[in-house]
Amino acid sequence: MAVAPIEMLKSLVFTLVLGFILTWIFDTISEIIKEILYKYIGIVNGILDFIFSVSFSFLLILLLYYCNKGIYRAIYLISLLSGIFIYFSIFCGIFRKISKIILLPIKYIFVIIRKIYIFLLHSIEKLVLKLYNNNEDCKI
Repeated sequence: MAVAPIEMLKSLVFTLVLGFILTWIFDTISEIIKEILYKYIGIVNGILDFIFSVSFSFLLILLLYYCNKGIYRAIYLISLLSGIFIYFSIFCGIFRKISKIILLPIKYIFVIIRKIYIFLLHSIEKLVLKLYNNNEDCKI
């Protein structure tokens, strides 16, 4: 089954863009995790790498199924890896700065929510301890 050259070129561009965009998403999520879950970075990075590779593979299979009639050629893998390489070699620093600017308000919102959560948790704990200490005389 032959594929038209225009379809092949379209698939090459799609896989290049797919590699670039998914790597940017992966890099952004890694930055979020480094900022928020810095204590558990080793475990979370392993899980994130697994999820990233599975989603990468699934999206590549879907792309090739719909754009290229299910035919897989090594040129698409090379195109995907080229997108990843272009991102990390040229645009990584720029997009990380953009992501940090975009994610800075999200980080502050997370910190505020965390402080409110801790405050409420300590308030409830004090209330429960106070109620428990007041009711020590009442034994069943």
